[in-house]
Amino acid sequence: KKEAEEEPNMAGENENTAVTQRKPLLFSISSVVEPTPDVNYDFVSGAYLAGSILALIFYFVQLFCSDQTNDAASDESKSDDGHLSLETMKELAESLEGIYLIFIPFIPCLLWSLIVRAKWKGQLDLKKES
Repeated sequence: KKEAEEEPNMAGENENTAVTQRKPLLFSISSVVEPTPDVNYDFVSGAYLAGSILALIFYFVQLFCSDQTNDAASDESKSDDGHLSLETMKELAESLEGIYLIFIPFIPCLLWSLIVRAKWKGQLDLKKES
């Protein structure tokens, strides 16, 4: 009988505490950039850097292939002197088209990880000084 009486009180208390414990939006955003103690942010930043570099490489390869395809289309005599044929360049350009979009999300993640890494390094320096 006591448990049945306590349950409504507990539910009421949980509702009241949930309302009073709501944190402002600014606090919840700042918690996104707070480092977690057991994470090595040097590794995280390095992984995001590698993904960002891949995005840039694929983007510039796509630009290069599309330019080469356009140039080869205007001058088809280049296919006989050792350069890639027009069909091969078109196929390569089509296969690489848009592949950089897979890696684009790494760029904002890299920026986030650099912010968190800076805070993490600051916390490590404070621990070493104390």
